[in-house]
Amino acid sequence: MIVLTDRLSLIADNIPRGDRVADIGTDHGYLPLYLIENNLSPKVILTDISKGSLSKAIENGNRLFPDLHIDYRIGDGLEPLDKGEVDTVVMAGIGGLLTIDILDWDISKALSFKRYIFQPRNNSGMLRRYLLEQGFTIEKNLIVPENKRYSEIIVATPPVDYQGRYSVDTIQNIELDFPESLGEKVTGFEADYLKNAIEIENSILEKIIANQESEDSSSAQNSIAFRKGRIARLQAFLDKHIT
Repeated sequence: MIVLTDRLSLIADNIPRGDRVADIGTDHGYLPLYLIENNLSPKVILTDISKGSLSKAIENGNRLFPDLHIDYRIGDGLEPLDKGEVDTVVMAGIGGLLTIDILDWDISKALSFKRYIFQPRNNSGMLRRYLLEQGFTIEKNLIVPENKRYSEIIVATPPVDYQGRYSVDTIQNIELDFPESLGEKVTGFEADYLKNAIEIENSILEKIIANQESEDSSSAQNSIAFRKGRIARLQAFLDKHIT
């Protein structure tokens, strides 16, 4: 029996029953194997960049389902998939910039799938900007704790009729780093995430203030204002949870 972590469980909860699923960079393969075990998906594809990387998933699959043919594929990003071959593509534990590179490598293929579930390890704001530029609709921004840190999960759907890149220059980075949904109670972990994020921003702010004498004064003041703006936005979201 496969028991998922809270992070993978939340991803699984956002995969519609009956969807064909590809797990890019599957690692141990726990998520797709869970979908098989619980009859949640009629087709799963487990991919990773090398035979060595994929070996852990193959070992687990052979142990759990020795008589079942499971579709393992070696390749980089979306390369192992055919256009429209699955409904939902999962990219979990991959950096935001690398995720952008994977999508941009063949945007026509990237747009051929119905749904994506991203769990970027970093640069989530930059990933959101890229998605909006490509016409994606961001359906959900979710927060879940794991191993003393918080993971962001982004559920997004590609445009039905791709018109090329959209301009999103009017959207500020802070709005993408900390979307409005953080002010809403969705997973129940938002308040703790916000408190943690405020602590991190305050720690960075204190270091900037302590070192401002050794830096260009205008640059230091801009950095201070930038951090204070982020803290203010986070605090405003937190206040919604408190009141």
